[in-house]
Amino acid sequence: MEIASLSLFRASALLMESSPADLQELYQLSLEELVEVKTVTASVVPIKLSDTPAAVTVITREDIAQTPARNLVDLINTYVPGALSMAHPEGPKIGTRGVITSNNLKHLLLVNGVNVTEKSKNGVISEIDHWNLEDIEKVEVIRGPGAVTFGPGAIGGVIKITTKTDATFQGTRAGLNAVSDYRGRGVFLEHGRSTKDLGLYAFASFQRTDGLEDGRFYNDDTLGGSPYDGDNSGTGPSQYLADPLGKPQFKLHSDFRFGKNLRWWTRYSQSGQVYYGEERQRTKSGLSSTDQLEQQNIITSLSHEWKLSNTSTLESTFSFDSHNKKVYNIRDVDYRVDDILNQKISFSESELFLRVNYRKNVTSDFVYVVGGEVSYDWVRAPWFQSEKNFFLKEGVSMISGSNSNYVGDGAGAVDPNDNNTISIGEGWETSLSSLYFESNLKLSSSTQLLKSLRLDKHSLADAELSPRLALVHDINQGNKLKLVAQRSVRLLRNSALFVADRLKEEASPEILKSAELTWASNPMPHLHLSTHLFFQELDVVAFSGLKSRTVGEVRSYGLEWEGTLKKDKWTLSASHGLTKQREFEVNADLKSAGSSRQGISVADYNYVRIYITLLSEGNDLNNWHNQSTKLAFTYRLGSHWSLHTNAVLRWGMQGAKDELRMFERAYDAVDVTALSAADQITFNQERTAALEAIETLREKNAFSLDGRVNLSIMRSFEMKAKEMGLSLNLHNLLRINKNKHYYYSTGSSGSFPNRANFIEEPFFMDLKFTTTF
Repeated sequence: MEIASLSLFRASALLMESSPADLQELYQLSLEELVEVKTVTASVVPIKLSDTPAAVTVITREDIAQTPARNLVDLINTYVPGALSMAHPEGPKIGTRGVITSNNLKHLLLVNGVNVTEKSKNGVISEIDHWNLEDIEKVEVIRGPGAVTFGPGAIGGVIKITTKTDATFQGTRAGLNAVSDYRGRGVFLEHGRSTKDLGLYAFASFQRTDGLEDGRFYNDDTLGGSPYDGDNSGTGPSQYLADPLGKPQFKLHSDFRFGKNLRWWTRYSQSGQVYYGEERQRTKSGLSSTDQLEQQNIITSLSHEWKLSNTSTLESTFSFDSHNKKVYNIRDVDYRVDDILNQKISFSESELFLRVNYRKNVTSDFVYVVGGEVSYDWVRAPWFQSEKNFFLKEGVSMISGSNSNYVGDGAGAVDPNDNNTISIGEGWETSLSSLYFESNLKLSSSTQLLKSLRLDKHSLADAELSPRLALVHDINQGNKLKLVAQRSVRLLRNSALFVADRLKEEASPEILKSAELTWASNPMPHLHLSTHLFFQELDVVAFSGLKSRTVGEVRSYGLEWEGTLKKDKWTLSASHGLTKQREFEVNADLKSAGSSRQGISVADYNYVRIYITLLSEGNDLNNWHNQSTKLAFTYRLGSHWSLHTNAVLRWGMQGAKDELRMFERAYDAVDVTALSAADQITFNQERTAALEAIETLREKNAFSLDGRVNLSIMRSFEMKAKEMGLSLNLHNLLRINKNKHYYYSTGSSGSFPNRANFIEEPFFMDLKFTTTF
């Protein structure tokens, strides 16, 4: 990681695995000394921070404390160059370098080194929506592929959460918060203590959120295709970001250190929210939002390090984690919201995982690591429920069998004997075995070569290789050049692999080939800059028809620039990200069938819709702002006051504009005189509705410059030997273009752009108070 990638210069936060005594020494180091300390942020071989073979953004505890942010998604939007998020009925979708999907399956999520990505449905979904982040010490976001280090799936990026330990927090601290427009309130309590032989950190939080009362949405899918903009239905819009079914968020976390080398931690979290901007429904259980996501996650992990000799070390990690998932979608208002027939997803996924690494320092110029991982996964009904309550859709409906509670005459019921249903009994099991090797060889006093290779074998897929080659060269004092080339793999999600195996169909993986050139510079004291130029070729796997399959190839390039300037009392950081599609080509069989609808780009489109044929337009990614600029400024007023402000500006959402133009051209190309009189009436009705929808979007300035400015004021003070803190956060202080937050589009298939939806997020405030004991 380049110096400029370290958020607000707190490089020491990378070393939170150290003991308290070690940390005291680290805090005394200068910035130049800190970047010489070795880490494994984006590698398995320990290397210097500045030599890390990836672009990494580190969001520290100080950043988290002073930044107006509702959750981890907001932090990524604020600090990670080029990154963005989009809304979706099943939770927020995160994108980096133009790679984004409706299921967050192209990124990995790690907590304290344990991969907690949901493999069967939504990928990165747990942790990212929690309103309380007080237990997190740092968040590292790797931009770009990381499969060679972290396993199949990391083709878009990796999000690494590191929680507090006894080394980073000691004492007892509590706090409470209140959030205005989202009607939220919460409390937390944390405790840490440390001795030479034993360390403890414990955390608990509770957060209740009622959501926006009158959110401003534009939603073409609502009310039969009419835009929903405010309360014109009598029931009002969904309570955006409210707790699902009134169930609050909470976290429980404990972390024990035994001596220097043994660690055991356990974490339980409950979250989920109301996301989509549809009108509420009157049901048997009362007025309710249509789409609601509920999830729980439990992790327990044991890790140990053996010092075999002065030059060799053996590290091991054993963990268990389990996800419990339900998504509610009101299909029949005659049932209660939580009725089984109003659940469109209902399952649990569990995993046993073992990792062993052997590290050898052969000489001062040559280090290597060889290791392996084994995971065993099983998919079942939700926790403590009968197999009859299992339901998952992977093109086909997956149920237990004829005994399923989803069989019957009710809304959403399925027929166990049709071709679109698979009976899975109590569930299924899979396994993944991995071997990897990485070495770092110093070729000269100024050049080093990092070679990495990983082999992954899934029980339902062929073996896949992920290689990486990185060359790091010190041009001179203060200037560094890095060149990285790699191939990364993403296997289909577990449910898709299972269905493909059952139906004897091909399950091709998603392959990303990339090259990246980085230049890091320190042109003057306290100023650090870095520039990343990358090229990517992605064989895109997406949902098409009734299965996940390779739909085409997208080629893109991008440029990311970062800079940080720090003085005694203030720090300024800035970044700019540019991502541009070079070419997108859909598989020939999809184009010839007239069914190549997808959300990647309309640059290669061929979808037949009764009267119109939607054909290719432009050359841009659909769910993406080509350009984004991010700024953050912190000013410290003495020892007790601090002021922080940040701004995010995004523009160039040309792919979405191309879709609007695609509809206009499709209607213009129709020979109306060739239609019957009855068809002409229907065609003209559809054309009028489509053009009105497009005009409304343009009047609302959709897909243009969007941005926000946030502000926080923090005050710390002492009272009766207790340290206290008070912070006021102002969100969306300036709402540029009303701060539109767009919904992920999987590609329009109707007679008008029915996926062009957004929410205009409001100005709101939150207040937080903390105290130590």
